[in-house]
Amino acid sequence: MSKRIYVSSRVTQVYETSCTIYVYFGFNYDGLKDPVGVYEEAENDARDEIMKCGGSVSHHHGVGKIRK
Repeated sequence: MSKRIYVSSRVTQVYETSCTIYVYFGFNYDGLKDPVGVYEEAENDARDEIMKCGGSVSHHHGVGKIRK
């Protein structure tokens, strides 16, 4: 059985030079030995790609303790 991945996004603020995009990500973890590890790897890879392309992972409320 294939695992489904769910991704959605929305633009919440638009500025003169940029915008804020929220991305929501979910997946079926049934049968995975380490679902938290799978999620953390996907999140880290996405964050690295965003920053590599000149984006930012911060907003008016910061990035949080886990992602600092």
